Amino acid sequence: MQTNRMRRRITKAVTLAASGAIVLGALATTAISASAAGRTTSRVVSKASSVKALKGTFEVAVMAPYTGGDASEGAMVSAGAKMALQIINNTGGIGGKKLTLEYLDTKGDPTTAATVAAEVVGQYESGQVQVALGPSDSDETLAAVPVLQRAGVPVINTTASSPAITAEHFTDFVRLVQSDVIQATQIIDFAAFNLNKKSLAIVYENNDYGQGVMQYELKAAKADGAKVVSVQTYTPNVDTNFATQITAMAKAKPDGVILDTSYTEGGEILRQAYNLGFTNVAWVGAGDNLYQDFITLANGHANGVDLLTVFNDFGTATKTMAFIRPFEAKYHTVPAEGAWTAYDALLMIQKRIDTGATRADLIARIKASSFLGAGGTYTFDKNGDVSAKPMFVITVKDKKFEPTSEVVKLSA
Repeated sequence: MQTNRMRRRITKAVTLAASGAIVLGALATTAISASAAGRTTSRVVSKASSVKALKGTFEVAVMAPYTGGDASEGAMVSAGAKMALQIINNTGGIGGKKLTLEYLDTKGDPTTAATVAAEVVGQYESGQVQVALGPSDSDETLAAVPVLQRAGVPVINTTASSPAITAEHFTDFVRLVQSDVIQATQIIDFAAFNLNKKSLAIVYENNDYGQGVMQYELKAAKADGAKVVSVQTYTPNVDTNFATQITAMAKAKPDGVILDTSYTEGGEILRQAYNLGFTNVAWVGAGDNLYQDFITLANGHANGVDLLTVFNDFGTATKTMAFIRPFEAKYHTVPAEGAWTAYDALLMIQKRIDTGATRADLIARIKASSFLGAGGTYTFDKNGDVSAKPMFVITVKDKKFEPTSEVVKLSA
């Protein structure tokens, strides 16, 4: 996931438009303070009357994209976090303290992410910030987390999935999304076994995330007896014309295309592919495309696309419904990964602090126990990787995301 943010003193909030696309708007009032670091910081507090009984504050820094090409990802993180904030401050806060959120813009840029992380370290050492959430993007995370870890800042990552992150063996780090190894394997398994597509093309974003996913998918395709006949790449948030990639894929004549893209490029690729006559293929995408903007950008050509996601936007479990129903009622769209993970992360923090954890041992306590959230049961290994879960298949029908009963047929 990529992101952009500037820091100014203004009143701003995040909301989802009735169309389902996430935009900057008027969900809640956020006081935004100025900084030379060139990012946005916003503190958000619940308006609930019960907050008045809470003494002191427990501040969490939320690093995610709030402007730029992937601003919808940051808006999802913000929306999920704000839902959790209302619940937490209505149920006693965290350790009896009012939860406040500080939003920090990493701009989808590793250098900016490292700069933001350094400021979080200063706030952590002064006692202002207790925990950090994010960043969203794997490149940003690889740049920011070493800075945070050297100071012992506890980090719960929301959506960064590169295996290179947990390979660093960070002590005070967990993430709530599965590693790319697991996700890439299941995406290829679905294309090869569920859809019976054995001649595949892959299009991926040219960064650490995309390169890693592509390599794991090549290995999975070989194991599944599928042949990858074309591999195409692009520069995220830079490239907008995909005619070269589409023409190369069409020439290779695959029967399935894997979209290792974010929603902006994924939707645009579909639109341009249709206009170029490259249509007689099955399209399978990663969960990063599960935004209404993906359907909008595809301009009517996303119908039939299957997206695999770790989180079941149509689940019926009690905790899942308690999250999905109010989210959809408020924002008129399904929650994407960032919303799920930000929501569950904050409730996870409340649970552990309220049962005796301190910020110094919070991550160790999280790793040592399971947590049942909206996204199911989370357990972690010693490196902070969440245990593998089966992925869910969402399809696009009549320009809307719809659940399916498909179960991914895994390779032996």
